[in-house]
Formats: sequence, structure tokens, C-alpha cells
Amino acid sequence: MRSHITVHIPTFPYQTIPETPYAVLNSEPLVPSRGHIDQQHPHAINSLTIGELGSEEVLVSAHDDGDVCVWYTRNIKRMALRLSVGQSAWGVALHKERRLLAVSANSHLITVFELAVGKEEQAARDERDRRGEQSDEDEDEEVITTRTEGHLSFDSVQRRKKKRPSVRECDDGEDGWKLGCEECGRLAPTKNGRKRRKEKPEVKDKSIKTLLGHDNNIPSISFLDDSSGRWLVGTDIDGVVILWDVHTQRMVEKCKLGFSKY
Repeated sequence: MRSHITVHIPTFPYQTIPETPYAVLNSEPLVPSRGHIDQQHPHAINSLTIGELGSEEVLVSAHDDGDVCVWYTRNIKRMALRLSVGQSAWGVALHKERRLLAVSANSHLITVFELAVGKEEQAARDERDRRGEQSDEDEDEEVITTRTEGHLSFDSVQRRKKKRPSVRECDDGEDGWKLGCEECGRLAPTKNGRKRRKEKPEVKDKSIKTLLGHDNNIPSISFLDDSSGRWLVGTDIDGVVILWDVHTQRMVEKCKLGFSKY
């Protein structure tokens, strides 16, 4: 069962909310999974977060089946990335400078994804925005690739050209292979007769870190306000607060500030 996010844009100058939504964002479950709260609606949304990753503002939805969906607000109608943390996802934290996305789940784990926006794609988008023009990227088709690592699944949206502009002839690589052109990504034959494809993902995952130490569900997480992206705080439903060193995946401090009766 899919979930829906309704997007409204306030109108100037009184910031009133129009009755007609600007967009309705739909998402399907990445893999069949049981929800934690409502078995009949496993893909229900537990939390919504808006923040920044690098130069991009993003909207992140955390779902009860463990899915995490990411949209760029500049092009809100297209999903940029979809991940899964296995069990009901709740807390979401974003670190702008390091492009980190942290997600807490009912597995009592915090998963930290280090994401990167392709430099070539970012430069092309910035140039297009400055000129106020559309590029051939609007003719791209989406290619969704899925891979699994342990209990984590990744569904990355990639884009490749349907039509490619004619540009200069590509150069031979240092190893003697005929490589695709850096400007057009055109396919070119290699030494053994096969073809190499230069794919340029809009968002790619670089590394994954898992923080294990909480004994209960973790509804709230947050990065500390520094440029390193090294420090993350998590709070579980039993009132236990843990300060994490994300780089080493170790606990720095642990204390209990309250309790929850349930």
C-alpha cells in the first residue's frame, strides 16, 4: 500500500494555503514488510523532516515499514533516493556540510548514510538554474537499481540520457581502452569489444555506519552543530541519551535524563 504526502505552497503576500495542492508525493514500499503500528498500513509515515544536504534542500519521510524516502524541494515531484533500515523508521537527522543522513529505527539501531551529489550533475543544474533554461536532462529516463547489504536495502534513482548531444571525439584512456566522453557520457567500444557505460547517479551512497547501544526504540536523533559531522545524539523512549562518535561508531557519553512508562 502506498503513502501520500500533500505539498502546498503558500501564496504571496499573505502566505495563505491554497485548497489545491501543488503536488501529491506517492511512494510504494521498497520491499514487502510488516508495519509496527498498523499491520494494514505498513507504509504509513512516522515522521517528515526538511533540511539540507550540501547545496540541496531535501524532504525526508520515515515510514513504519523501515523505508526512508528523499525528495529535493527544488524538484519536489521526483524522488531522489529511497532506502530501507529494515524496521519501523522514526528519527531523522541531516548534516549539511558532510551530506549525512541518520535514521533511527525500532531495531534499536541508528544508521548513518554518507551521501554525495555528483559534482558534474550539480554544476549542470546550477548553470541551468542561473540561465533559467531547461537542459537535455529533462529528457532523461529514470533507472532504479536495488542492492542489499545485510538488513539494509537501497533503491537508488539514477538517470541516463535518452538523447545525447554530438560533441568532440572521445580520447583514449591511459590503459589503451576507448572510454566514453567525459562531457557526453557516450558509449564507446573497449579493447575487448565490449562497451562501457558512464552512468551518473544523481545521488549515490558512499558508506554506511551503524550505531548500536540503545536498548529501546529511538524516536529522536540530532547532529551537533559543527562542520565535522562527527557527533550525533540519540534519545530513546526510556530516557537514555547517548552521544556518539560517528567516525568510530562508539559511544562517547551515556546518561539517563528521564523515563517513559508504557
